[in-house]
Amino acid sequence: MKIFYDGYIYTYKKYGGINRIFTELADSLGGPGKGNQIYRFRFSDNKTAVSCFYQVPKLGGLMRRYDNMILAGRIRKFRPDIYHTSYYRLPVEIPGKKIVTVYDLIHEKYPQYFSKPEVFLNQKKASIEAADMLLAISETTRRDLIEYYRLAPEKVTVIYLAASHVFSRVTAEEKQLFQQANNLTKPFLLYVGQRKGYKNYLTLLQVYSKWSSNREVDLISVGGEAGLSPEEAKIIRDCNLKGSVRMLAGMGDQQLRLYYGTALAFVYPSYYEGFGLPVLEAMACGTPVLLAKSPSLEEVAAKAGLYFTPLSAQELHSKLEELVNSENLRNQLSLQGLMRSQEFNWEKTCADTYNAYLRALGG
Repeated sequence: MKIFYDGYIYTYKKYGGINRIFTELADSLGGPGKGNQIYRFRFSDNKTAVSCFYQVPKLGGLMRRYDNMILAGRIRKFRPDIYHTSYYRLPVEIPGKKIVTVYDLIHEKYPQYFSKPEVFLNQKKASIEAADMLLAISETTRRDLIEYYRLAPEKVTVIYLAASHVFSRVTAEEKQLFQQANNLTKPFLLYVGQRKGYKNYLTLLQVYSKWSSNREVDLISVGGEAGLSPEEAKIIRDCNLKGSVRMLAGMGDQQLRLYYGTALAFVYPSYYEGFGLPVLEAMACGTPVLLAKSPSLEEVAAKAGLYFTPLSAQELHSKLEELVNSENLRNQLSLQGLMRSQEFNWEKTCADTYNAYLRALGG
């Protein structure tokens, strides 16, 4: 099978859940003895690919139109059986079957959190309508997609994500060395991801600022915006939390694993996700997870999570107290999380995706 991955997402960001999907797919399906030819367009490397066109900085204006011309030429030359776009990019003429993965319906449900959402939504809608097959990363996303775009249920297949093999339990020695190297003198709560809008991070920060244990337990956030928002800055300043709250830039998986594995608990207050990959990563590291009650997070963590109503500061505070003050509860959630995370793996994700390609081709 000849498979073309456009890697468009790599022109937006270096790391992320979507990036991981296509790196895993290309590596797995293009490996030795697989019998597939893989073309990576705009990937950061060409491992296991028969051909590759490297990434460029963010595309816009004339650069985007030029890039579309290059893309069309590469497709005509390669003539793929399957064209799988990483981020809703379907050229007009594609000789093979067109596959589109839908990650969430955040832009449709919460357009107020985005500037000019109609531009992206028009591109997304056109891709969905032109696709021969749609893949959804959770049952939650599948239901939302079918309802919003009024699709036939059989057109959408659910294929779950998985945590990278990197994410695993941290040993006592690793934890000690990591704490010493990063001046982690106190236990800490961990949050991973963007902090704006529907991510609901501000609710977590507000609860933490009034929490009686915020001098004994730090709050560390990884990823997202480099600087503080005005609201974040005001809370940290007014509550004198400068030494207790850390905002760290995005990082590679090895470093992130150590943060997960060293954290007292992982807290994810987002009230809408297509899947919630950081939750799975945390559970794979044996970290107890405290999560907002939202359909996809409950779908992923199931009974391995401790839940609170997303916009209820009082409930978040109560659950935080319960989790931090009970070592038995943390151990129980840790064990349940490890077991639950093992139900998701990239081998299954890649195999399910390949089978979806075969069905699209009539096999």
